[in-house]
Amino acid sequence: LDSLLQETKMTKVVIIVAVMIALANVSSACLGSGCRHDRDRDQFFWCSGHADSEISSIKSFFGGLNRNTYEQYCTGISAMLVTRDPALLAVAERHCGPGHEVICHEDISFRN
Repeated sequence: LDSLLQETKMTKVVIIVAVMIALANVSSACLGSGCRHDRDRDQFFWCSGHADSEISSIKSFFGGLNRNTYEQYCTGISAMLVTRDPALLAVAERHCGPGHEVICHEDISFRN
């Protein structure tokens, strides 16, 4: 019975994650309160320090709140890339503010 409950729970998680990824890809947007948009670049950023609405999802899907789980959330659920480039990080921090453990960005490299 326990294994059946675990399997059912895991199936629900997989379905939720798949739907969230599909929605993120279809809308090319960012989900949750951690999202910020740069109008000049037409690009979304996700800032871990603003992620109030995402906290319960991050904890339940990834097991805690730390750099690793934030990165898993924004690269997996939000289909974004972790922002490491100093110039892009400066753009993101104009919208997010300083001091975030993780900032991710929407990949716009495919645009003309």
